[in-house]
Amino acid sequence: MNPNHPLVKLARERKLPHPHRPEEFSERAWTEVLRQYGDHQGVGFASGAVWLNGHFRRIERSRQQFTCGEETPLNYIELARAHLAAANAAFYQVINEQIENDRQREPVSLEQMLARRSAQTAGGEEAAVNSVNMQRLDSLCLVLWELFKYRDSLSTLFPAVRPRLMSRMDLLYNESKMSQYYHSFSLLWQEMLYGHAAFAADRDRVLLQYIGHFPHAVKAVSEYRRDHHHGTTALEAGSMLRQRMIMIEGPQLCYQGPDRPLTLCGWQALSEDVQLQAAYQWISPQGHLDHHLRSLIDENSEVEADRRLQRVLRIWFHLSVLAKQISEEHTHGRRPLPDDWQQMLALAPAFDRQQLVRLLTGCTGYSVQQVEQALKILTWRGKTLQEDLWVQPLVELEGDVAFPVSAFLTASFSRNFDCWLQKIDSRHERRGRLFEQDLLRVMAECRQANPLMREHLHFSPVGKFYAGEDYEEIDLAFTFGNLVVVAEARSRKTPITPLDYHNDMFDDNGLLHKTTQAKRKADYVRKHLAAFCAIFFPHLDGRDDLQVLPLVLINGQYHAGYALNEVAVLDTALLLHFLKDGELRFNFDAERGRHQYALPLYGTLEEAQAIFADYIRSPLLIRIYEALIVRDTQASRPMGEGFEEIITQTCRVDSTDWRTFMAAVERVAPGRVVQYF
Repeated sequence: MNPNHPLVKLARERKLPHPHRPEEFSERAWTEVLRQYGDHQGVGFASGAVWLNGHFRRIERSRQQFTCGEETPLNYIELARAHLAAANAAFYQVINEQIENDRQREPVSLEQMLARRSAQTAGGEEAAVNSVNMQRLDSLCLVLWELFKYRDSLSTLFPAVRPRLMSRMDLLYNESKMSQYYHSFSLLWQEMLYGHAAFAADRDRVLLQYIGHFPHAVKAVSEYRRDHHHGTTALEAGSMLRQRMIMIEGPQLCYQGPDRPLTLCGWQALSEDVQLQAAYQWISPQGHLDHHLRSLIDENSEVEADRRLQRVLRIWFHLSVLAKQISEEHTHGRRPLPDDWQQMLALAPAFDRQQLVRLLTGCTGYSVQQVEQALKILTWRGKTLQEDLWVQPLVELEGDVAFPVSAFLTASFSRNFDCWLQKIDSRHERRGRLFEQDLLRVMAECRQANPLMREHLHFSPVGKFYAGEDYEEIDLAFTFGNLVVVAEARSRKTPITPLDYHNDMFDDNGLLHKTTQAKRKADYVRKHLAAFCAIFFPHLDGRDDLQVLPLVLINGQYHAGYALNEVAVLDTALLLHFLKDGELRFNFDAERGRHQYALPLYGTLEEAQAIFADYIRSPLLIRIYEALIVRDTQASRPMGEGFEEIITQTCRVDSTDWRTFMAAVERVAPGRVVQYF
């Protein structure tokens, strides 16, 4: 779907009613607009909105059919705990499924880890494990928000008289199912609105197709690279911990069962599995954080915002150790779902908040006020639908707290860190400055490690460059050979949702804006090149063969390796491949401390300067991943038999084994692979 189509723009601007608001939706409003913009794509988009609205209405009518028939009045606290418990139960089923699958194919490679699938879905169709866990937890937000909104008048949600009277367990099951349906259809709408997805339908099936190779290939490659990086970091950390287990000093939270209070205990009182998880969580920040953000967790920092962030991380660590203890008794063996209300509630133990604060002061040495300040950032209070259970997993229940275990054990640490940083430092101006400073480290690293660049690479944090009365502020410039590269730097949080990806491209700090800036600044330098070189690169004085290249350097993988607006966009990893390594390396051998294979990029300065402009617009690694992209078609019936089959067509990077990867390398760079051992 064309993201600039008039219907899409009207819907984004709320000038057309959205389908997930049945009380506001008007099919007539869409029909009237179609008379003006009724091309093929417009008809598909409007048809999708009408189809989704039909399902949102069906969910609403279904919920109005049932209520609780038990004499004991419903309590929003118990209902909230029960929903958290059901999410925990579903998470344990996924974990046990994966443990069993891994047992049948040990050892498990990184590629197999990234390709893991789960059948614990509504229709039993397999989906990516991370996607299953994410959708299950995200679907809780609406039902919890409603419970909090109507906490003093639950009869609004569940009147005494309705066609079907149910037990609490059946009511929980139905409400959970409806919330998952609602969330699934909301995701489809987001994909249509911001994700370039086109809609088509016939009598018994609908098609959601991601039209156009480019935007979806960019997303597929970036997500694969991100997952590969996180997976590699996790494997390296696990390998290190198996060789030398870290012992964490000081008391730990100790879970003794759902009906017993928390206590403190020493490290040795924790099981081996809990110790391993705790040690991994302890070292995780250094492995998963972008290098330029690591100074924010330096214990010697005197910046108050940094200290607040560090306290959040420390509290998160202790709560993740608690979550692992809770999960232990429910994993490593399949168990049936509870069929009793009290058994279900036991899967989401509630903890006295004041006692938890006291125990956390004992674990951390922080004051009560400091612990309270950190917990506030980690607490979900149901004030808006935008609150995120991954970032704020503690659900406050009238003096108690409960939480979804999956949030502490499977959340993306880097994404959570980004969100916590934004909450603590909402303007996050330091983030950009830190990235610009870190790029100088990257440049110095390249010059130190690469003998060729040691002689020829020069760089400068230019700042304001005046040519007369006007000026341009340049983040970084570097040169080697006859090339002068004018770089614009940008650091921002990792995109997750379709709206995140849209904003990453189009908002005030988006890539479209940044590439425009980079082009303008490069033009300014080109116009005043002699003066620029005289100030910052005097060794180039007098040369008449200089080429000026614009470049955008970003901290994340999204759109890195793809030119936009005629300007190359790179992340630091892709830049390091060229300037530091001079080659693309594969298959690292830990015992030898080096890679087994490589693709040399250049051998001389002349070769490096000749290919650099082409490299930054299409790096070799990105071309290899492009060669691994396959069309992915998935069919599901999330609402069961009798409802339409939903078919989604997208693309993904298929690199499930080493031979597949090396075959792609040979297709992209035939005969160029060098084997070192």
